[in-house]
Amino acid sequence: MDNTEDSTVNRREEDCLTHVDGNNHDLTSDSSLPVQIKEIQMQMSDTVPVESKPRLDGKNLQTENAELLADIVRLCEISDPKNTEVILLLGKTGAGKSAIVNTIYNVLTGNYHKIAKQGAGKAQSVTMEVNRFDNCGISKQTLAAIKDETRRDTISTILPNLPHIIDCAGLGDENSPAIREILELLVGGYIPPDTLIEAMQEKQKELGVGSLKLIFPEASQALKVSKIVFVQSATDSMPKNLLECLTSVLRAMDRAKMKRKYTAEIFLVITKFDLVRDNNLSLKLSGDYEPYDEKDHLMLDIDQFKIFEKDLAYELNMIGALDMDTIRWISFTDRITEDNLCINFNALKFLRRMIEPSPTKNKFESLVLPFSKYIAIYIYMFVKNIRNAIQLALIVAIIVVVIGVLFMLLTARI
Repeated sequence: MDNTEDSTVNRREEDCLTHVDGNNHDLTSDSSLPVQIKEIQMQMSDTVPVESKPRLDGKNLQTENAELLADIVRLCEISDPKNTEVILLLGKTGAGKSAIVNTIYNVLTGNYHKIAKQGAGKAQSVTMEVNRFDNCGISKQTLAAIKDETRRDTISTILPNLPHIIDCAGLGDENSPAIREILELLVGGYIPPDTLIEAMQEKQKELGVGSLKLIFPEASQALKVSKIVFVQSATDSMPKNLLECLTSVLRAMDRAKMKRKYTAEIFLVITKFDLVRDNNLSLKLSGDYEPYDEKDHLMLDIDQFKIFEKDLAYELNMIGALDMDTIRWISFTDRITEDNLCINFNALKFLRRMIEPSPTKNKFESLVLPFSKYIAIYIYMFVKNIRNAIQLALIVAIIVVVIGVLFMLLTARI
């Protein structure tokens, strides 16, 4: 991938997904791919119309998808299932978080099935709780539903190492101590799955902000978030308040250990890219659905979208995000259920990035001071404060003496 700004812009105009992390990921050539993975990708493209097979960097997108899947398999094989990545999908109501979960599941299994509830039309969001999908929502039971034996064997091999996805109920555009507390507990791994966001907010109103930390005092390493994906709809306004609240959480420090409390990476996914007028994108719609008309009020101009995309990335870069990824996303929905190479490409590249080890992880133990060291520090601080108090008392005494002498001299003259 070219890292220059001009080449990045050109690539954004041509691709369905843009990955900006400053890294060059070399993929193996098509000839080195396992035969079974090639067969899977061939089956994934059977129903795709010719016009929806754009070329990417001189390669057919089908080949690119096969390489991505092979890369995912290799990453899973070398990763530790005990340290599986935990992804938190965060965003406003109706941003398309649940549709992302369903799309990843569909791309991996080849079955269009809604494992995460998602709304349509005016009922844009029905997710009310914190939903957790272990291993991308694929279980040993759902493996049996995969019809193709080759695909089933491949997914079965990497299943324990696929990331866990937490789909959080949509939040409002708010930057408040209450939302901050919920975000801290989510990122820190304190809130168990199936907990209702609305119920937590009611507890905050009843008992006050800070009460949730008493209700959920223990963190679980299995729930601790390693990657945060902020999901933003291309048709919605930028939630600056919610972004500011998230960034304040990520800046929080553990003063005792002198480190950041949360080391999760942050990513930006812009959903509903199918509503952007892009001549390089062609989708096969399902059933009686018709393409949006060029004059449709829902459609966005590609140039307007790029400005919006840049503004969002700027907001997140301003918080000092060390690794920034911007992804243009199209989900499989009731409107788009047919297999599509462009959607598969987005999902596979996103999944590969989620599986890659986080650079924030290190082998060094956190600084934990022994009790004796704390005692020594407090004694030092106490002695220092006493010393400062004595110095202050001496200064005050000198001032009082000087004033007294001056007063006596003035009285004697009179």
